[in-house]
Amino acid sequence: IVKLPVNFVVIDNGAHLDKIGVANFLGKSKKLYIVTTTKKHPAFQVKAADNLEILYYEKEIDFVDLFGKLKKKYAMNRLTIQTGGTLNAIFLRNNLIDKISIVVAPALIGGTETMSLIGGESLTSIKQLTQVKSLKLTAVKKLKNSYLHLKYDVIKETKIN
Repeated sequence: IVKLPVNFVVIDNGAHLDKIGVANFLGKSKKLYIVTTTKKHPAFQVKAADNLEILYYEKEIDFVDLFGKLKKKYAMNRLTIQTGGTLNAIFLRNNLIDKISIVVAPALIGGTETMSLIGGESLTSIKQLTQVKSLKLTAVKKLKNSYLHLKYDVIKETKIN
């Protein structure tokens, strides 16, 4: 395992990481932050790891609070998030995303059970339309094999007339 000069923040509510996974992340990262609601997460069993920080939330993770702590307490001014549609929706709807970088692969998958870029609960009222986020395209790059890399700024204010 090669140690990288980066910190990792892992959101792991279901304790998907076992002892070996935690050890691998610790060996790979400058500092590892485990965010969990699981009292018996394997990270709590790690002894004498100066590069481990556990952020425990009793019932559910308050992501606005979490991002605030990461910025203020741990001096993280920039995060690269690699996640799925459910967390993307939470982050986006709580105004926690400033920029989006998407690599589009030349393949169509589809299906009602296939997760999309933004998942989570559907918007069901006119008031919730303020949670729709427009994007401003800032860069386009054509990659190998017909892939595209798209970069956007997130427009945080949505106004409804």
